[in-house]
Amino acid sequence: MSLRSRRALRALIASALVATALGAGGHLASAADLETLRKRAQSIAEGVGGLEQELADLNLRRDRLARKIAARSAEIGVIESELHDAERAYEDALDSYTSRAVEAYKSGSTGRFAVLLSARSMDELFAHAEAQAEAASLDADAVRDLADARTEAELAQRRIDARKQELLAANAEVEAI
Repeated sequence: MSLRSRRALRALIASALVATALGAGGHLASAADLETLRKRAQSIAEGVGGLEQELADLNLRRDRLARKIAARSAEIGVIESELHDAERAYEDALDSYTSRAVEAYKSGSTGRFAVLLSARSMDELFAHAEAQAEAASLDADAVRDLADARTEAELAQRRIDARKQELLAANAEVEAI
């Protein structure tokens, strides 16, 4: 409420109190009655001033919460994008892992051993052994990538859930205001 409106309200309150102080015949009440009315008017005016301040504080709080809600909503959008990326990385890692598992199944453990035994020279044996080690390394990488991607996706989802809880609390607070 503006200063002008407050002054008008106080003047209206004072006028109403003076009007009630006038008797039925239009005579002014006693000085004691006027003092009582003046004190009442002052008390009411102070009450109005306090309520105005409380309203201003609540409006500031509501505005602050609205900014917080907007910021959290933006954060959720960014995190949801990260979650989408993490889920895509998880799917890619799962595809890679599945391909490696199928390849390992097709070659079988005895098939790899037979390749090593079929080597005709030490160089060929080392080459086959190195290829087997590389395949094992790729398998381990696929498993690690799969676990890392799943962890990232779960972390992003937890962050989204936390931000949404903050939004719910802020919205409830705005509604209370």
